[in-house]
Amino acid sequence: MKIFIYRQFIDHPVVASHNGQLAAAHRLGQHIQYLHDVVDGFRPFETSDPDEADLFFVPLFLIGWHFANHDPVEFIKLCQHLHRGRHLLLGTGDFGQRTASRHELQMKGRAYETKFDWLDDRFALLVLESIPGNRPQDVAFLPYPVRDIDPGRRIRDLFASFMGAMSYPMLPPAHIRGHTMLRLKLRNADTPDVLLGTPRDVALAQGRALSYDEVMQRSVFTLCPAGYGRWSYRFNEALLAGSIPVLLADDYILPFADRIRWDDYCVVVPESQALAVVEVLRALPAERVAAMQAAILRDRALFMRDSVLGLMCDQLQAQLACEIAA
Repeated sequence: MKIFIYRQFIDHPVVASHNGQLAAAHRLGQHIQYLHDVVDGFRPFETSDPDEADLFFVPLFLIGWHFANHDPVEFIKLCQHLHRGRHLLLGTGDFGQRTASRHELQMKGRAYETKFDWLDDRFALLVLESIPGNRPQDVAFLPYPVRDIDPGRRIRDLFASFMGAMSYPMLPPAHIRGHTMLRLKLRNADTPDVLLGTPRDVALAQGRALSYDEVMQRSVFTLCPAGYGRWSYRFNEALLAGSIPVLLADDYILPFADRIRWDDYCVVVPESQALAVVEVLRALPAERVAAMQAAILRDRALFMRDSVLGLMCDQLQAQLACEIAA
């Protein structure tokens, strides 16, 4: 596999400064790190000769443009090799990049207010929003952390937890983060080994402020509800903290399912059962829970940067092999 990288879109100081400003303005530091990581991950496959390239990577900071609600079409016009082969773009946003999903916010002034008309089948997206609306050439990947997370060998005194925003005012009541999580918290208010709430709620319940990582390290299960998008950083962070993630995000398709046996590491609960999720988890046999915890620690490297980027490249190579065979 040979990849031509349009380096002027990331190496030019003016572009780099613009990307940095977008990242700072919209708190997109992890996303811009992903952009640089993918460029580095493609380095072993890079060619400076477009004639021998199988794929072309356009390292636009696409989510920055989404949040600014500006269309980078003028940059796309500078891609002089569009006729030569498929072009890759990094789309790490919360919503479907190509079409609106049923979960998408319908309001003026939000990010992704309009879709980009030029984003057609000439392009393959490397996406975090792994949903049915993605095209066959798109590659979904895991939102790996860009910081160290201790797996936490301490006793797990919490059965299940979620610390974060319990609801978002812009989401409808029927959404998992509309009012459902608040109702779940109320339902388990008198259950001491279930910790649900905002950081302030958790601090009041525990008598001190707890870090995000400490809560996961103390938890057997970490609830991972959808937010504005179907994916969440929390899912992968829970794995690295040694906690079993509980996916509460209908329509999210776990990436790399041909290489990662997700049933060994996580529990998927439909959003319709969210209010009973604690009871669902308590019904799991103890030996299954122990086996999942052991599998997470054994295969921890699967969920980290190098493995995720390697699996992304493997999937691109597999797609090319299938196209050649066809």
